[in-house]
Amino acid sequence: MKNIILSLIVLLSAGSAYGQTAEKLMEKYKALEGAQYENTTEESRKSIEENKAGLSQKDYVYALKHFKKSEQVQLTLDDDQKEQLEKDLQSLRSYEMLFVLNDNKEP
Repeated sequence: MKNIILSLIVLLSAGSAYGQTAEKLMEKYKALEGAQYENTTEESRKSIEENKAGLSQKDYVYALKHFKKSEQVQLTLDDDQKEQLEKDLQSLRSYEMLFVLNDNKEP
């Protein structure tokens, strides 16, 4: 099994009538053995506030208005689990994945 650490940050917004919901996706991967879950909503909101000077007023207001929640799950997946994760992420509608980290490329 390849050691791959994935960091998922899923912004939650309006639900979708089709596909997987972000809540179900997070519950599924939080439940996996070795998963490390963190709710990063407050840290993300603070980051938006701290970077206010670097944003236009329009972008700042948009970010505050549309940002709802930020969560992170870190875990190690085998090839089959990675394929399933890719399918799960593709089935999400109205969501944006901001960050994926793959540091460990050892076999």
